[in-house]
Amino acid sequence: MAIAMGIGASGDGLTARRVVELGRRMDEVGMDAIWLGEVLYDIFTIYGALSQVTRRLRLAVSVATWARTPPLMSVCASTLEALAPGRTILGLGTMPKFRNEQHHGISYHRPVARMREYLTLMRLLWNAVPGSPIDFAGEFYRIHRYERWSAPESPRLKVYLGAVGPKMLELAGELADGVILHPVHSYRSYTELTLPALQRGLAKRDPKLGPFEIVGSFECSIDDDPRWAIARARNGIMFYFRTPYIMPVMELHGFVEEQRAIRAALDEGDLAKAARLVTDEMVRVLACAGTAEGGAC
Repeated sequence: MAIAMGIGASGDGLTARRVVELGRRMDEVGMDAIWLGEVLYDIFTIYGALSQVTRRLRLAVSVATWARTPPLMSVCASTLEALAPGRTILGLGTMPKFRNEQHHGISYHRPVARMREYLTLMRLLWNAVPGSPIDFAGEFYRIHRYERWSAPESPRLKVYLGAVGPKMLELAGELADGVILHPVHSYRSYTELTLPALQRGLAKRDPKLGPFEIVGSFECSIDDDPRWAIARARNGIMFYFRTPYIMPVMELHGFVEEQRAIRAALDEGDLAKAARLVTDEMVRVLACAGTAEGGAC
């Protein structure tokens, strides 16, 4: 089993230029990949810039949502792959229900079935070369005679799924090239919740799909002052209480009352209170926080 190190960032607190500079420096020191999501900036624009200042660094979209139609997503991914051949990873994810319905007007009905269609379509559209149009009639997407004006420069695109729940994890193991795990988890939740679901999917996987990569991320906060490191970790953990994704992990570790209190503070709009309610024990279990010398994990 090979283990590679990369850095994931939301972009929060970083200008677009600083994100590009971060990627350039990561490439210089030989890191494996940069994992950026779509929080502040359009990820494909940022990675287009990064492709021109890096040579080895994998450019991992972590994650893009299905607010882009499959043909548009396919064009975005093929453009990036043309700029950074063999270094593109397209991470797909559903994002929370409220973002789909309130921000994009997209129904959140049967998200796993919808993602199965989306992933299947991405593979088909990649090969919709001139003279080979694609027709697709599914429950969520209908496409008639779609074809590219030119063939993609790479024969295949690597598509990973951002997955948390058991059904989406199972789908990732079955059909994707890899899975991007949620940053708020623990070794125990990985072994007891995540891995069994992945294994069910991998058992159904077509061997022709090739190897499968597990991308484990976690909240990491390092500072010369351990108090600041822990405080930042609290903020990072607190952010994800806006979504239901981490509820099974909280229940597994007995953080149910803490979860309710933090959600109540968030509903009141009191972010400072919500962060204070993230306990030292929660930071210890769910994050790496401390000094570089003293060890953070």
